[in-house]
Amino acid sequence: MSDFWREEFKKYKENIIEEMKTEISQGSISLPDSSIHGDFGNMEPLVSGHINSIRSILLSAVDWKEDWDIESDYLKSRVIRDTLLTKDFPDEITEKDFKDAFHKIRHEYRNKPKKQFRVVFPLWNKPPFLNGVKKIGSINFNFSPSVKTGHNRKITRERNQQQMESGFKTHFTESKITDLKNCSLCFALVKSSFPEDAFERTSEALYEILGLVNIVVDNRVSRSSTNSTEGRFPVSSVLIGPHITIHNKNGLLDYNGFWSENWSKGPSMPNVDFGKWEIQYSNLANRMKKSPWSKECKLAAKKYYKAFANPNLEESFLEGWRLFEMIAGPEFEKINNKIERVSNIYHDPKSHIYLGKHLQLRRNRITHGQPIEADDHETLAFQMAHFIKGFLVRYIQNAHALKLKSEEEFWGLLDLPIPRKERLKKVEEIRRKLFLYKKAALFRRD
Repeated sequence: MSDFWREEFKKYKENIIEEMKTEISQGSISLPDSSIHGDFGNMEPLVSGHINSIRSILLSAVDWKEDWDIESDYLKSRVIRDTLLTKDFPDEITEKDFKDAFHKIRHEYRNKPKKQFRVVFPLWNKPPFLNGVKKIGSINFNFSPSVKTGHNRKITRERNQQQMESGFKTHFTESKITDLKNCSLCFALVKSSFPEDAFERTSEALYEILGLVNIVVDNRVSRSSTNSTEGRFPVSSVLIGPHITIHNKNGLLDYNGFWSENWSKGPSMPNVDFGKWEIQYSNLANRMKKSPWSKECKLAAKKYYKAFANPNLEESFLEGWRLFEMIAGPEFEKINNKIERVSNIYHDPKSHIYLGKHLQLRRNRITHGQPIEADDHETLAFQMAHFIKGFLVRYIQNAHALKLKSEEEFWGLLDLPIPRKERLKKVEEIRRKLFLYKKAALFRRD
């Protein structure tokens, strides 16, 4: 089990186990009888600050494997928590003791009975081409559910009744209820042992789909600063509404609560040729499946949605910057190199370079406690989206088109000189070096 720990934590594993031993020996880790149950979000047993701290560290330190079948952060957190609460640990806990208990708990969670949940998402500005059934992994999405079936009418009634409950009045304002009436419903079918796990997995899969949709749609949207009654509009147009519910196979609510996206309404969809958008979306989705770095492309699409569907435009800008850092080059590469690489998708990259440096300066000022002017939030968020979108499209598409094998090859391609004359000079230098390598083989008689 040498690969149980993430690489950057391996040399600290003894320290992590020692901290865990200390917390257990002092009796800091315990599970009280009471629990907290919010109006929406996760239901979590109340535990001491100590267990939350060491659990957070272990969530980062463990190298979670795909074949462990523990996908959601919710399940990972429960596995870690239950492992820490194991009652039959020896007095002197070793790394092996922790791993054995961990894998025992992990197998228990993986083997728990599963049932089918129907997670219902309201979609704002769903474009006409986003219809029918789509599958992401083991999750089936229906973007065109019939409203005539008794089952679906029951789901609608359950959602409407929940919106009227007295305990949720502060959330379901008159404007939100109006917005929800203008949303389309999307149903996601998933098998899980927990509604929280079902929600997290379906949400992540939907972010992937809507990320691609918004990459296409946002490329064609240009609007001036506008506000909704509850705040600024986000950059993106296609959004998840503020009432996500989970139902059983009969349409009844299967969770006494709901989840909500950060919401302040969204902009109206422009009247355009949706047929062209459909072609572009299908092309992006197909190229993403075929990309040698498909996993990274899917993560980028999710991050794009999360960044630019956020009505908090300072957060939107910062999340967009994190997306840029992730896809523009290796993790610890200098930012200036990444800015130049992103700009090199254009024939004349200079204007894009100084836009990138402007965004870099603003990002640094925000993270060092120098907030931007309120009127500048929207401008920066749109500039960030403009800066990254063209590169992101090529990041997803060009691997297949150019037969590239890795992100490193894609980045290396963009690092080559733009003027043809300079590239030909480099080619000649490489040819000469190859000639010398061949002569070296003759000279060395090998």
